[in-house]
This record gives sequence, C-alpha cells and structure tokens, in this order.
Amino acid sequence: MIAIKMPQNKKQLRQFIGMVNYYKDMYRKRAEILAPLTKMTSKNVPFKWSMECQKAFDEIKAVIAKKTMLIFPDYNK
Repeated sequence: MIAIKMPQNKKQLRQFIGMVNYYKDMYRKRAEILAPLTKMTSKNVPFKWSMECQKAFDEIKAVIAKKTMLIFPDYNK
C-alpha cells in the first residue's frame, strides 16, 4: 500500500480528493469509491472519520497503487 497519511481535517481531505480527481480519467468508479469522503467536505457535515471513510480511503489508495497504473506507456504498441 502506498504511504498516504489519513486526512486529519477537512482541508487535508479536500487536498486528497483533489489529488485523486486530477487523474479522474484513469480510475474506474472513482466517484463511487470517494462518496463517503466527499460527503464529509460539506460545511454542514462534521469531520468524523468512520469505518466507512477508512474503507473508502483504503480502497482508493489500492486503486491508485495498482501496478498497471504506475507503469510508463509503451509507445511502440
């Protein structure tokens, strides 16, 4: 698993979601996986890290870390 620290507040959570969204075309079901985390960025929702949030965080990190995503393209193919 890649070493990305768990967000400690809404600002860090927004930064993490922004990083993932920058590469949005690469990750399938990105929005569905991030849904519990995205809900917490609302002004009306308190920042409370739940098991659902931890599961979503771990799942999106696993998607990011897939070997197929981290290789250089072969332009000869």
